[in-house]
Amino acid sequence: MRGRSCRVVAVVPRGTDVNVETASAEVRLSGNLGTVRVRTASGDVDVDRSLRLDVTTASGEVTCNAVEGDATITTISGDCSVTTVGGRLDASLTSGDLRVERCAGDLAVGSTSGSARIGHCDGSEISVRSISGDVRIGLPSGIRVEADISTVSGRASLPEPAPATTTDRRPVRLRLKTVSGGIRVERTS
Repeated sequence: MRGRSCRVVAVVPRGTDVNVETASAEVRLSGNLGTVRVRTASGDVDVDRSLRLDVTTASGEVTCNAVEGDATITTISGDCSVTTVGGRLDASLTSGDLRVERCAGDLAVGSTSGSARIGHCDGSEISVRSISGDVRIGLPSGIRVEADISTVSGRASLPEPAPATTTDRRPVRLRLKTVSGGIRVERTS
């Protein structure tokens, strides 16, 4: 039906798994859902709460309030904003910024032409690679960081090392690389 639009509203029980595939549509999912999988060529994706999240969009913004477990997000042209990820986050963005307030698990981010800001990450394996974009990440105190940080044309800003209070600190592997962009690591609570 060319030139016509429609609106689909579905009411499902709490914890229901949701799978949405569309060529061009705005997707809004509210409430507490199970595993959410969304594939769209064009359109914004807004998810309230899910157990797991897997989103791929070619042109659209992705917004999510909370993911209890793991999240995988791929966007080609659009920003991504997530409040909380309870597990691992894998994100790949082209021409878009990534904003995550809190990630409890490991983190793997690849970004081309966009910045990545992670307010707080508790993972043990943290990797962010950016081409033409800034990287900013907050790490907790009391960890032992094994860092591999490099930028071709940008500045790296690191916090002063905290005094070692114990020799049994949790190790964290941190790999941050940018081609054209700054890197900032902050200590958070």
